[in-house]
Amino acid sequence: MREINLRDRTKERLIKIIFWSLAIVIGLTQAWANRYKFFSGDIIAYLDIGEAYFRGDWRATIHGVFSPLYPWILKTVMLVVKPSMYWEIFTIKLTNFLLMLLNLLCFEVFLNQFIVYYQQKFTQTLSNQYYVIPRWLWLILGYLLFIWSELYWITVYQDTPDILVASSVYLATAILLSLDPRASQGWKFIVLGIILGLGYLAKAFMFPLSIIFLILTFLAVRKYSKVYLKMAIACLCFLVVTVPLISSLSLQKGYFTFGETGKLNYAWAFNGVTSRYWKGEPPENGTPKHTANQLFSDPDVYEFSGHFDHATLPIGYDTSYWFEGLKVHLNLGGMFKVAIKNLGFYWQNFGIILLFGFSILLCVSNRLRVTWQNLRDNWKLLLPAIAGLGLYSLVIDLPLAHAGSSYSMRYVAPFVVILFAGCLSSVPLPKTPEIKRLMVGLTLGTSILVAGQLPALLQHPEEPIYWKVAQGLYQLGIGSRDRVAVISLHRTKDYWARLARFTIIAEIPNDQDFWQSTPQQRQEIYQQIKKTGAKAIVYKVEEANGTNEFMRINGWQKIGETQYYIYRLNL
Repeated sequence: MREINLRDRTKERLIKIIFWSLAIVIGLTQAWANRYKFFSGDIIAYLDIGEAYFRGDWRATIHGVFSPLYPWILKTVMLVVKPSMYWEIFTIKLTNFLLMLLNLLCFEVFLNQFIVYYQQKFTQTLSNQYYVIPRWLWLILGYLLFIWSELYWITVYQDTPDILVASSVYLATAILLSLDPRASQGWKFIVLGIILGLGYLAKAFMFPLSIIFLILTFLAVRKYSKVYLKMAIACLCFLVVTVPLISSLSLQKGYFTFGETGKLNYAWAFNGVTSRYWKGEPPENGTPKHTANQLFSDPDVYEFSGHFDHATLPIGYDTSYWFEGLKVHLNLGGMFKVAIKNLGFYWQNFGIILLFGFSILLCVSNRLRVTWQNLRDNWKLLLPAIAGLGLYSLVIDLPLAHAGSSYSMRYVAPFVVILFAGCLSSVPLPKTPEIKRLMVGLTLGTSILVAGQLPALLQHPEEPIYWKVAQGLYQLGIGSRDRVAVISLHRTKDYWARLARFTIIAEIPNDQDFWQSTPQQRQEIYQQIKKTGAKAIVYKVEEANGTNEFMRINGWQKIGETQYYIYRLNL
């Protein structure tokens, strides 16, 4: 028996080494391949928020959209590493990589607790009748699911706090599974409250989900001794972590709020509210308290200086500021349509695979009644997963968020993993030699499926375009903290401005309308933008024959060997 245990431990150690090594290699590869580009403009606001905290600009730190934990981590790493402008983006990717390792550690805590939970349930009730899946097989399946969800959906190159949310979800679920009425375990309630609080500091979405976790915890321990005291401790620890941010944000907005992201997403998705330069349309959605200054119309030109002047892009720093006064209206029909659309998105990305694997196991088991009973018993796994998937499906149009790509799956990645664990562990398998071969075959098939996704993760690095633009602007006399304007942020982006520490204070949103205007109109627009204090206007064009000559004739100068051009206003 001792020899068998030693062999099993050696096998488990080898499995962990293989999968940790694989995760590290893929994670570092993703970081290196994306060392010159940001994933989205959100990272600019995260970096600016982190600087505001360390600068002591408390007014700018109370943010209605983005939570502070990820900015704190980013700024701390920046202060330690002190990267040059060239390596700043790569430093962020390395930070994401380190957070991925932290998430892998949290997942391992969950996986170990899940295996203990599964084995206890089957050895106590069903071990004489059914095959108990060995620990080493669960480890392989678990790590494969993690690599699929973490490195294909969340990824290292997406600069978001979803990886921190996943860590808190894994740990909270592990604690929920580990609660034992035969032990005191008061410390677990303390840890649970702190973990849920940190999850909220990572993303406001975790606030309603944390309440669900606390309710599920109460249901799990309602027959314990001193249950109300223990739950009070968990809630108190959660409040100690979250109340400072909630109270500050509520005082700033003038009403109770734990975050404005859900409200804004709802208004954009279901109330027909524009996502930028809102002027109060539709009329039933309220009147904005703060609006960007419109310098010109047809084509539209907006200025947004005077607010968050230390931010790279004031209009995108705290979106909730520009939407104060917004009123949302319940749109059940729109919510139903989006929920159905999101269910189709779930089906496409993981539902087919889950149903396929579950159906195979159920056909082999032929124990529908026992499976249904096990599904009900696995509510500690299934309810958190369903809650996370359900909440997101009601407030965000996931396919639309990233044009139908799988990037939106980063929101729900940990819930999918937990859902797989709850469903697949519910099917009792008969004790036959064939079952062992079946499980090995399913594991091999899962490995091949995950391996088939890996080539999509290995991207070729692009040119350091944003660094080149920043350097080119320096060479043309635009200095750090200078103000600039842009034509079409959607095309021009703002990453170069972050690297060079410029502030974008004005935008011409529609580039086609601008170039179709008369030369006299364009000259008037230049003069209006110059009055804002902007030293230049930056624009990115698609290379085509005659583009450089057209821009030169109209007073624009190419920025080095890039597709960016500058119109200098300080000459």
